[in-house]
Amino acid sequence: MPYLNEADRARVEQDGPTTPGDLNYVLTKVALYYLKRKMNGGKFNYAMLAEVKSAFTEARDEFSRRLMTPYEEIKISTNGDVYSDVF
Repeated sequence: MPYLNEADRARVEQDGPTTPGDLNYVLTKVALYYLKRKMNGGKFNYAMLAEVKSAFTEARDEFSRRLMTPYEEIKISTNGDVYSDVF
């Protein structure tokens, strides 16, 4: 959740994120900054919101592809495949 109290916001802005909530806060702030720049004093619209959601989705997918999948492949090699009975 990005809803940090003022002390935690100050800490995160000073030292960076250290918890999942902190990370959510930072990512949300970046997205809101992007929206504010796109709005240029106006209002946001669906297309702008969809752009932000798409960027989050693409970042998530690339994170999974580059970090999560290789990590899980190592764990399959190390610990054995739970899907081995299926394939």
